[in-house]
Amino acid sequence: MTTTVVDVAGARMGGALRFLDELDAYLAAYPSGDIRLIGRGAAIGSTHMARRELVQPSADRRIALNNVSFVRGGQKVVLLRNALHFLAPHELLNLGSMVTRRLGIETKIVRALAGRADVIVVPSQSMFDRVLRQLPIIEARLVVRHHPLSRVVSAAPAGSVLDGQRYVLCPVLDAPFKRLGPLLRPIVAALEHNGLAADTRLAVTFSDPELSAMGLHGHPKIVGLGRLGPTEARILIEGAQALVYPTNIESFGYPLAEARLAAKPVIAHDTVLTREVAGRFLMPYAVEADLAGAVDSALRVELLPDVDNPFDPVSYFDWLFGDDKL
Repeated sequence: MTTTVVDVAGARMGGALRFLDELDAYLAAYPSGDIRLIGRGAAIGSTHMARRELVQPSADRRIALNNVSFVRGGQKVVLLRNALHFLAPHELLNLGSMVTRRLGIETKIVRALAGRADVIVVPSQSMFDRVLRQLPIIEARLVVRHHPLSRVVSAAPAGSVLDGQRYVLCPVLDAPFKRLGPLLRPIVAALEHNGLAADTRLAVTFSDPELSAMGLHGHPKIVGLGRLGPTEARILIEGAQALVYPTNIESFGYPLAEARLAAKPVIAHDTVLTREVAGRFLMPYAVEADLAGAVDSALRVELLPDVDNPFDPVSYFDWLFGDDKL
């Protein structure tokens, strides 16, 4: 029997937590005594990284879901999911002082240990290209597998804070490098000037202090929801007129995938990544001047759901834990 150790440290919010929820659901449906999860609730740091190497060192496979490959023991698989560790030169220049010393150290560690991994998984072709530009020597070990996401068929949304309201949802966690204030202001302006959106607000998953820092707190067109759990987010996605995904430096973008599975239009920059993940549900804009048209399209379009799920969790985890890679 193949034994597997999976490090899930760092999965405490956002896409990492969404991924862990899918893994938990898979293991509950397909229980296996040979898969051991470690690091739940822990932060990724030098202490954790040292201790995890001592856990079941004789395991056949050791999987790190948090960018940092195991150093020793069995077949080593790592999921590279943070685009900040593989920034292009122009992105480094644009971010300037936000590229901290800590991020620089993390980047060196992630890249160095990726060289120790036997299988390196990235969640999109866009991330594949990012990694390959920095580490061309690992190309033969680099595999693209979209993050797992279940299709949930549920009744009409009920019990949310936005019951009875029309809204466009931006289910994105704030971070300094995302510079969300300047990205969201033109979207708000586009909603304000669109006749279809007279009673439509922009719902965002930011706290009041975060909105204040962006200069958006108290805006009549914006409602701050704070951070949401996966279940709350799905209820709000199902009730939304459309989704907004304004960020540019990402490796996957769970909101793009959520929009696709919920058959909701998603307003986002026209990039290789957004086209790959959102597919035909993308309402793209290349420059700010195109944004009004993208918002108008999102409020008018009627979309039928895809028949197949390109993010099928069973397919993903069957592959991840399959013995064919050993």
